[in-house]
Formats: sequence, structure tokens, C-alpha cells
Amino acid sequence: MKYRLAILEDDGALAEHLRSLFSEYGYQVECFSQAKDLVAQCTHRQFHLFLLDVNLPGPDGYWACNQIRGQTTAPVLFLSSRDSSMDVVHGLSVGGDDYIPKPFEFPVLLAKVQALLRRSYELAETAPGILSWADLRLNLAGDYLYHDSHLDTPVQLSRNEARILQALMEAQGGVVSRDALIEALWKRDAYVDDNTLTVNVARLRRRLEHLGYRGSRVETCKGEGYRLV
Repeated sequence: MKYRLAILEDDGALAEHLRSLFSEYGYQVECFSQAKDLVAQCTHRQFHLFLLDVNLPGPDGYWACNQIRGQTTAPVLFLSSRDSSMDVVHGLSVGGDDYIPKPFEFPVLLAKVQALLRRSYELAETAPGILSWADLRLNLAGDYLYHDSHLDTPVQLSRNEARILQALMEAQGGVVSRDALIEALWKRDAYVDDNTLTVNVARLRRRLEHLGYRGSRVETCKGEGYRLV
């Protein structure tokens, strides 16, 4: 999985420097100089982590964090020259996950970003019977699918849809062959063929659309199988 970072920083030179450094480590990075522009993008783009300056022209980083929290649970890390204990407390109270005073060393920032991403997105059993991957949660007991921003409105999956999604989530973004998916379904049904798999993948994509995703969230890897992106 390639993580997408959003940087809110009105110092153009610093923003570009951070973009370049994070890109070297394989991250996709988008930079914004104004809070309103970033918040507007959050309505139709997925960011896995936010790096927010506090002092900005117009609405500040605290305002941006508050708005972001209304749309996503993605981690937020403040980067600011405002380093008093009250500033740190306020940043965490509005929804921030960490706060790094400026100036900072990039290795420290990178380590904190990696730790936040690891805790937030790596496959783990967040609770008994619940699989997590990126911003998706799959309840294996009831075959319910949740999105982090809509935990109160689960989507009910069929048994086959849930088993396909389970296999894809367990692969952590890796490709799962069609044969492996058919095998996963075969364990629970008397008869499964290639067409059964194709139909159920199409249905799963439609379920994901109900959570705001397009069908490309389940990517077809020609000649190989499928993966989550």
C-alpha cells in the first residue's frame, strides 16, 4: 500500500523540502498552503496522514484539524513553532495525534509518521473477529463492512463477498490469485467456479461504492488476480 500524506504548510520552501524527503521513502505527498484548500480536498480524496502547521494565513492548523476530524480518523501530526505546553495540549485536544515543535530533525519526524501509519493501517485484529486494513473494518462474525468515517452505517455483505474481502485484507495490499479466492469460497459452498468469483467480486465492488469508493478499490491484476488499493 502506498500512503498519501497531506502537508499543510505556508512556507513553500519547507513544504517542498518535506515533499521531496518523504517521496524518497515512497510516500505520495500533496502540499497545501491554506487550510480551506486542504479541507476542501478531503471531501473527495483520501489522505492517510496529515502534517499540519499551526500559524497560517486565514484559518489555522487547529481549525483544519477540527474540520478533518469530521471527515476521517486518519492520524494528524502538528508541526509548529508554537511549542508551549498549552499549544501542545490544544493541538491534541482538537484531534491531533502528535505534536512536533519546530525546528525538528527529519529522522525524528519520519519515525513518528511511520509509527502513526503502522498503528493506524497495518493489518491487525483490532478486536476479536474484526479485520482492519487502511480505513476499512470487516466484522467476520456478522459479515458487516465499515468505513472509519461511517462506523454507524455498516454495509451488510454476503458470505461470499465477505470471504473474498477477508482474503484481500489479509494479503495487506498484495495480489491474491483467482485460484486462492476460489479455494476460499469452495470451503463454504458446494460448488464454486470462475464465474461465481467474477460475479461476487463485482458485487463486492458495488458494496464498496456504497461506502464512497469506486470499483477500482478492488484492483484487477491481469493474469494474476486481485488486490486492495
